[in-house]
Amino acid sequence: GMLTGPVYLFSVFKAAMVHDGAHRAGTLRAAGGRLAMVPYFAVGFVLLGKYFPNSFIFSDEFSSDEHTSFLSRMFYLLFSMGAHRLRFEAGWLLAESGCFAAGLGFNINPEEPLALDQKVVLGINPAGVDLATTMGGLVRNWNMSVQNWLVRFVFLQLRQYRSFRALATYVVSAYWHGLKVPYYVFFVSVALATEVEKNLIRRKAFPSLWDYLPKHVAHAVACLLVHLLFSYFVVAFICLDMSTTLQVWRATYFVGHVLTAVGFVLSRVI
Repeated sequence: GMLTGPVYLFSVFKAAMVHDGAHRAGTLRAAGGRLAMVPYFAVGFVLLGKYFPNSFIFSDEFSSDEHTSFLSRMFYLLFSMGAHRLRFEAGWLLAESGCFAAGLGFNINPEEPLALDQKVVLGINPAGVDLATTMGGLVRNWNMSVQNWLVRFVFLQLRQYRSFRALATYVVSAYWHGLKVPYYVFFVSVALATEVEKNLIRRKAFPSLWDYLPKHVAHAVACLLVHLLFSYFVVAFICLDMSTTLQVWRATYFVGHVLTAVGFVLSRVI
């Protein structure tokens, strides 16, 4: 069997159970909309997995300067890890369609009893992930139902500890996934990177790409950089072996962590 998201509150389930058959057309229409996207992500996963298999990343050839360059390694990670991203997106969309078909995700507000409130069972915003121009934007659109739970029951409960509540929330998210060390390395790394990014944006440490490039070009460049960086970090989550993760990160000169460290220093001195 398969156990997947999205996570939703009991009140959402209860609201779905009290609706009569009048809402069925709306639920099936919402389910069909999510289901229609699944084949595109599934085909993308199969194709990228075929031409950019993980096995090459964990080989000695990938790490050898004689066979690959730094840029070729980074772009290989982009496509290989991207295949797993598409796999997760296809799975979440499929799960969401099942929730909508069952009547979950309808507004509890009695004034609008048939209005869809998809956020309560939304696991993924594909456009928000695939077109993200910041690490924070990518993370906010990923595994959204679990994030909503974490914000409600962890982040907001630590109001008096503002300096580390974001990091604590990421650590709980790692525990949600399992006890293996790479989970914690991945989530803490992403937490630090997003926090540094947020501080740099707030302080306007660097000129915006949008000030120097056409809008669409700037968006494409920012999106590419974000996904290159995320593909580097997510190696730990995918392989779940610390020695293998360090081998891949060593081959890419720990670029994600180096940039995070440099960004942290700049955010403190600027």
